[in-house]
Amino acid sequence: MKESKYNYYITLDSNQDVIFNGRTKRFFRVSKKNSSRFKEILKDPDSYFERYKPFLLRMQDEGFVLSDDVDEYALIQDLYKQALQPNSCKLLILPTYQCNVRCWYCTQNHRDMRMDANIMSRLKKHIEKILKQHKEINNLHISWFGGEPMLEYDTIIEVTEFAKELCKRCRVTFSAGITTNGLLLDKEKIQKFRDLSIYHYQITIDGPRMQHNKVKQPFAGSAFDTTVNNIKWIAELVPEASINLRINYTAKTDPDRIIEDVNSIIPSRLRKCITISPRKVWQVDNAQIPQETLSKLRGIGKSFSYNYDGFTMGQCYVEGVYFETIYSDGHVGKCDNDDMNDAKGMLTEDGDVKWDSEYLFTRKTVLDPKAQCVTCQHLPICWGPCPRRREAMIESGKEITCTVPNIENEAKEFILNYIASLT
Repeated sequence: MKESKYNYYITLDSNQDVIFNGRTKRFFRVSKKNSSRFKEILKDPDSYFERYKPFLLRMQDEGFVLSDDVDEYALIQDLYKQALQPNSCKLLILPTYQCNVRCWYCTQNHRDMRMDANIMSRLKKHIEKILKQHKEINNLHISWFGGEPMLEYDTIIEVTEFAKELCKRCRVTFSAGITTNGLLLDKEKIQKFRDLSIYHYQITIDGPRMQHNKVKQPFAGSAFDTTVNNIKWIAELVPEASINLRINYTAKTDPDRIIEDVNSIIPSRLRKCITISPRKVWQVDNAQIPQETLSKLRGIGKSFSYNYDGFTMGQCYVEGVYFETIYSDGHVGKCDNDDMNDAKGMLTEDGDVKWDSEYLFTRKTVLDPKAQCVTCQHLPICWGPCPRRREAMIESGKEITCTVPNIENEAKEFILNYIASLT
């Protein structure tokens, strides 16, 4: 037997350590006094097999040790292929580039652009062609994005109605979601979304009530109260909804005050469909965030009956075989962080996509034999540079290399967040 290359030995607190496997995401806690013994056994399983046979067989089932003839990297390759979701199509649609607020951290160049009837017609034809030409697709998911997509509510309704009915005829599972600041929702729109199977919401708050209201300018009134009350109505009116409450945090964020303000609006009986997802504002350096803040952010979900998702690493949805970003002017691209003028495709009148050039990252992945990721312990947690960064590397003739300045700490933070989400 041999130890997995992807085992981690991490301090949890003053009394416990955790042993975690990056490939299987299995873990178990051990006391401080026994931690070194467990580590010794896993690192040399053959020497301890007769004495600890039941334990090591269980460790084999959970991926901490493997038979000598197992190619662990082949298992990683299988994981990567599965994550590409070859039987699913996901379309991220931006019906507008406009937004009703101006958040200081936003990277988008907002413009008064919206999807007109001609582009909607092309989009519908495109969806129909995808489902009819690729019989292996058994699921279609539409994700509405922006700008603020609720500014184009009628477009959302028309396209979603079409797609849902088409999926019914093609016997394809349909689902949909929306990323919104929540300010333009109301009970009637929430109910209409439920009728159309728009069950997935990502809604962001930028700290406690006072801080959030300062960020969401120039909204009149309390943006915090409006947004969180609409989250409450989603949970009330759509029991099957999954609501991702993203908390953008900086070094000055006060987790205790955030949850106090949120809990003042959302009663405990409605929290089971809400997932707290803390995300650092990208302009802020990791080193500036106090460890106490991170620890409190990990604890606020479970402590108050919410779900928790603090993951910040993993394979990007852009990697999907049938993933596309559809812009309001008919441009088609991959990464939704790209400006629409940088997208390499355009919807034609017939619903096809005319590509100016190929996205190179779809050909050269993190599993390329020359990629630095291939030999990295953190591969099944990190999955390497995002597609956008890989594209830049490949275009400049460079090999794929790590882009995370402190990958050891990032991996540890991922693991601690993962454990917090399950316990």
